[in-house]
Amino acid sequence: MSAPELPMPRACPFQPPDGYAALRAEGPLARARLRDGSPVWAVTGYEQVRALLAHPAVSSDVLNPHHPELSLPPGASRPDPEQRRPVLTFVEMDDPEHARLRRMVIPYFSVRRTRALRPHIQSTVDNLLDAVIANGPETDLMAGLAVPLPALALCEVFGVPAADRAFFAANMTWPMQDIDQVGASFKVLRNRIEQLLRDKRDAPADDLLSGLARQVAAGALTERQALGTVFMLIIAGHETTANTLALAVLTLLSHPDEVARLHTDPTAAVDELLRYVTVADPVCRVATADVEIGGRSVKAGDGIVVLLAAANRDREAMADADRLDLRRRPNRHLAFGHGVHQCLGHLLARTEIEVALTSLFTRLPTLRLAGPADGLPVKPALSLQGVTRLPITW
Repeated sequence: MSAPELPMPRACPFQPPDGYAALRAEGPLARARLRDGSPVWAVTGYEQVRALLAHPAVSSDVLNPHHPELSLPPGASRPDPEQRRPVLTFVEMDDPEHARLRRMVIPYFSVRRTRALRPHIQSTVDNLLDAVIANGPETDLMAGLAVPLPALALCEVFGVPAADRAFFAANMTWPMQDIDQVGASFKVLRNRIEQLLRDKRDAPADDLLSGLARQVAAGALTERQALGTVFMLIIAGHETTANTLALAVLTLLSHPDEVARLHTDPTAAVDELLRYVTVADPVCRVATADVEIGGRSVKAGDGIVVLLAAANRDREAMADADRLDLRRRPNRHLAFGHGVHQCLGHLLARTEIEVALTSLFTRLPTLRLAGPADGLPVKPALSLQGVTRLPITW
């Protein structure tokens, strides 16, 4: 039997691919292949995923010639590493450079700053829901809430002037657009960010763009690195949150008996929804030395594909792992990854999702899908799962 191919499509947007069950049956680490035929290790076990993501000999370096490339079709050549090098972001690097660059932005996602952002997030959600309701009783919740909310929250973190926020929110969606639209949105957004970085250098404030501008002025960061960091944060902090929020709504509409528990303990509810839908899946790594994990010998140079959605449904790690339980505690899910590359914006994402869900189901208690769930347009199965539209009514 040939090794199964990764990535796998989801039959249901908020459930792991059916093929993960067969991989899990082979053990916590199993052999698989990518679309271009490259052999990889597929990791489905919870403890094995944690161990690999925290292991110093397991690398995120995309310039490593053995790092898995999920999107390469059969016969395609890998991207030239020298062309990629100037535009790398710290999530594609290993320590110590990864740690140095991450330290520059992590203060802007601290507990204190995220708590201070909550009133702004609540106000943003209220305004977006006002418009959703005014446009109702049928609308696309992706366009009305899930997509604009994280964009506007990031604008606040970045320090984007109020007059520019509608422009930013519209163009931050470039990773989610059709390929023929991406270039135009990327270019206009890049030009405006470059100008804002110059403006912040001359008139700094207490925001992320000002912090990056100071690092550039001090010679600790190049202008290209600063720009790349902003775009990385847009990709990591916008599309992931938008897709998680949309799939969380879809999951709750499919489990109406759980909605009341959302209001009883929203913190536990959000963690369970993050575990259940796990949109950042799969995640790629490469071994830089021989590693023994889960009774398997992973050799230096072996590609590794970590299946976070499978790990979050591991029955050996979580009771009733396939059941949605908004009261689940403790909930040591891996939706934000693990180790030094764990999502630095997880507190912000949790806050956005909690405020949005509790407000949405409070204001629209009769919310339901405007059509069959199996007809929803699903994103291509690469490394980020979701739907492109979520039509709702009430």
